[in-house]
Amino acid sequence: MLLIHVRNALHLRPGSILLGGDSAGANLVLALLSHILHPHPDSTIPRIALQEGDALKGALLISPWVDFSHTAPSFARNKGKDCIDVRTLDRWARNYLGGAPADPYNQPLTAPRGWWSELGAWVTDVLVVAGSDEIMVDDVVRLVEVLRRDWSGGRGAVEAVVVEGEAHDVVLIDRAVGYGPEELGMDREVRRWLKERL
Repeated sequence: MLLIHVRNALHLRPGSILLGGDSAGANLVLALLSHILHPHPDSTIPRIALQEGDALKGALLISPWVDFSHTAPSFARNKGKDCIDVRTLDRWARNYLGGAPADPYNQPLTAPRGWWSELGAWVTDVLVVAGSDEIMVDDVVRLVEVLRRDWSGGRGAVEAVVVEGEAHDVVLIDRAVGYGPEELGMDREVRRWLKERL
């Protein structure tokens, strides 16, 4: 696991490590944070040994994929505005799970109340960015509400920015098709947050 390598081989302190991911990558960041808070019951998954006071510097979640269902109103409201659709998400979810059962590690919004209650003890700051035109934006907003409700044990905060008129993961997708970073609100927010911490 990369975090274990970064700590053991590169000898980086947790306070100098920022985790980040977009879409399914942000899901993986949340899975890792879940594993730190609640070690996965599968004993073949390496444990993350952080000591009290060893909070990670931050977690950056760009358009996080947090629930594999399609029940949020934004799925209907933003249909046709976003670059992804439910058929694609269904196919990706099957591949992502690879036959494993759905659980709070792979679907953060299904976690029981209080699951994230010690997150602030293990990560200093969290930034969640999304676009208002994403089909999954309501799920992202719900995640932020849950993280903020449960946040305790730390000195940082959960910051959230929903950028008006942007779709899923424009930081990656729109940049790949030629948009410049200054044209994208999500990109500007990510760079602002990173500059404040580096």
